[in-house]
Formats: sequence, C-alpha cells, structure tokens
Amino acid sequence: MAVNLTTADSALKTYYINAVSEQLNNYVNPFFAKIKYSTDNVWGKEIRKLAISGINGGIGAGTEDGDLPTASSNGYCEFVTTLKNIYGSIEISDKAVRASENNSGAFVNLLNSEMEGLVKSGSINMSRMLFGDGTGILTKIENPSNGLVNVRNTQNLFEGMIVDFFDEMGNPLIDYQGRRILKVDRVNKTVTLSGAPVGEYDMMGGFSICLQGSRN
Repeated sequence: MAVNLTTADSALKTYYINAVSEQLNNYVNPFFAKIKYSTDNVWGKEIRKLAISGINGGIGAGTEDGDLPTASSNGYCEFVTTLKNIYGSIEISDKAVRASENNSGAFVNLLNSEMEGLVKSGSINMSRMLFGDGTGILTKIENPSNGLVNVRNTQNLFEGMIVDFFDEMGNPLIDYQGRRILKVDRVNKTVTLSGAPVGEYDMMGGFSICLQGSRN
C-alpha cells in the first residue's frame, strides 16, 4: 500500500492512539498505575467531589437518663477542578513521506520511532506532574551569565524540551517563549537554549521555567 497523508492519518488514528493512551495510563509509573480510574465525579468539563470537612458535632457524654447531645450534621466542602489533558505532537517531513512512498515498512519504522519517543517523553512528564504542585514549574532560575541560564536544579530538565520562561508574578517573558533546550549541564546547573543568547538583564533570580504552554 502506498504511503501518503491519508494512510498515515489512518494509521495514527487506528493503531496508535489507543496504544499511546494505554501506555500513559498504565505504565507511566507504579504509583500512577495503582490509582483507581472513575468518571463518577465528572460533570461536563469539570470534576466535582464533595468531601466531609471536620467531624460530626452531635456527640456528647452524659448520664443514662440525661439529655441527648444536640444534633449537628457533617460539614461539607466541594472540590472543583477542570479536566486536564496532556497532548503530544510529532512532526514528519514531506521528504520522509515521499522517501517511503513505495515502502510502507520504512514508514512504519519511522512512525514507530517517533511514537516511542513521544511516549517516553509523555511518561517522563506525567511522572513529574504527579508529584508537582500544579504550577507546571520545572525549576527556578538563578541569575544568568555568559549567555547561559543558571538553574536551581536540573532534575526536571532534558535536552530537546521546548520551554517557556516566566517572571515571579507568572507573566511570560515574551522573548523567551518556545525555546528549545539544547544542553543541560548537570554538574554546573546551567542550560543552553536555542535562539539568541540569554541577556543577563533579561532574567532575574526567582524567575521560572515551564514546559511549553503548560503554566498552571
């Protein structure tokens, strides 16, 4: 079968989407695999969960024929959040499609390689999100020098990541959106970015780095 955009699209929808979803749902890490999945608390685009707050106050001690304690119902609070999605994008050039036009096996190998990389990246980031604080911050920035970004830690940073930069108030740094990490020096805790070198006065200590489009 000839390879073209139509057959590639069909392959992605038919064979890959469910496989990728299952991989991320069940094999990200042991902790995530143990979480029970349920749609009981999903209402439209929101998740709503009613929880008991404190304890029932209708308890008291007394004599056998004394007055019963005053009844008091449970306290309740409602937790509300929006549904969250994790997206992955792959890019295959028109040259690659043309080169494998008459060799479906070559195209499948290329597609498998890209999807395996996407699943690996998705797994790393899902694991990080599970133990994060919801802000999406990968690390804080120390004062840049020599065109490099000095960071507090490199645990969540990897070569190839596309990241955005924010000031302490959460405002995006316009010139530092969608930058690709080219090198992570884990010994000296520095990061090299694509694009123009980082200006020493463009960023300050306490600024933050987030995965592209993932602030909060």
